[in-house]
Amino acid sequence: MSEDRKRVLEMLAAGKIDVDEAERLLAALAPEPAGAPGGAAPPPAPGRHFRIHVTRKAGEGPGKNVDIRIPLSLVEGGMRLGAMIPGCGEAVTEHLRRKGIDLDVTRLDPEKIETVLHDLGEMDIDDGKAHVRISCE
Repeated sequence: MSEDRKRVLEMLAAGKIDVDEAERLLAALAPEPAGAPGGAAPPPAPGRHFRIHVTRKAGEGPGKNVDIRIPLSLVEGGMRLGAMIPGCGEAVTEHLRRKGIDLDVTRLDPEKIETVLHDLGEMDIDDGKAHVRISCE
C-alpha cells in the first residue's frame, strides 16, 4: 500500500475527512488502468449508491426533507434474498396491489433491475408540493 493511500485512511480514521472524501481521494490515487494510453481517461465507474432526495416546498405543511443513500450492493442483495424466501414476492405484490400499484414483483428479473439502477442517471419529479430526485451515484 502506498504512503498516500495510508495517509488518506489515517485521515479517515482520525475523523478529519468523511467516507465520501476518502473515496474520492483513493479513486484519484488509483493507478492508471492497463491498456489506457497515457492521459486517456478511464470509462466512468458504474454508480455505487441509489439515492432518493425529497425536498418539501416552503409552506406545504409539516414534514422534513429526506435524503436516503443506499449502497447498490444492499439493494441487489435484498432482491436476491427476497427471491429465495418462498411467498415473499407474492406478499409484496399483494401489498402493492392494495396500494393501487399493479406490479408483480415475482416476474421481475433481478439482472435487468440491476442494469436499470446502474443506468438510471438522474430523475427529477416535482408535484408542486415537493421535489424528488432519484439518482444512481
